[in-house]
Amino acid sequence: MKRKIRLVGRRLASFIFPTSQIAKQLLGEGSLHLEMVQIPPGVFCMGTDTLDSTVWPAHQVSINYAFEIGKYKVTQGQWEAVMGINPSHINSGVNNRSVDSVSYEDALRFIKLLNSLTKRDYRLPTEAEWEYACCARDEKDISCNDVDPATSSVPSSPANANIFGLYNTNCELWEWVEDYYHEDYLGAPVDGSAWRTTRGGKFGRDRVLRGALDGTFKNGFSLARNHFIPRGRSSSFSFRLARTIATTPPAMES
Repeated sequence: MKRKIRLVGRRLASFIFPTSQIAKQLLGEGSLHLEMVQIPPGVFCMGTDTLDSTVWPAHQVSINYAFEIGKYKVTQGQWEAVMGINPSHINSGVNNRSVDSVSYEDALRFIKLLNSLTKRDYRLPTEAEWEYACCARDEKDISCNDVDPATSSVPSSPANANIFGLYNTNCELWEWVEDYYHEDYLGAPVDGSAWRTTRGGKFGRDRVLRGALDGTFKNGFSLARNHFIPRGRSSSFSFRLARTIATTPPAMES
């Protein structure tokens, strides 16, 4: 039944809005515009040795390619424009509210259709890219200061962005990233790529989620990690897009 609903949603979206019009809205300057922020190459220390074992050990990561990442999480308006339906639990008809209640597999389906519409190569960020861009290594990540999650997931003041200009990186929703989940960082990639192998075990097929507030902080930004099965949905699950603009890491698993 769910497959039929998704298929009907896509057909409905194409019937109401020609695909060329949807693409124009997503790549243009209107309310559905997919705003991306360019992140330069760099080296940073990922994780920490002073908090819980899931973010241990601290290790140096060198990202030798530039990439783009979403200024905001994907919004409900953007999701509905592409998929024809709005799955969000927190759904009050506000298009610029972050989409929620999406699984890892839902996010991949959205990206596949989005790329078909826009002729771009959007993907999920890797966990290293997410931490590099969203934690932003300043003294205090203020990306969700003065934001009321009950009224909006997208702040209006530039003062609420982190030093790269990203919003809502430590807020009410977890964000899917590409990597398989591991219970620590032993053996993690050090080049910005995703962890595409698994150790197996109880959580061996789970994918990583980052970003929601849970009290695991260092210097004001969240190092919190979460994980869930790829098909799992929750009203606290969302994501933001990424796009490589220089040397391309290995392609995302479909």
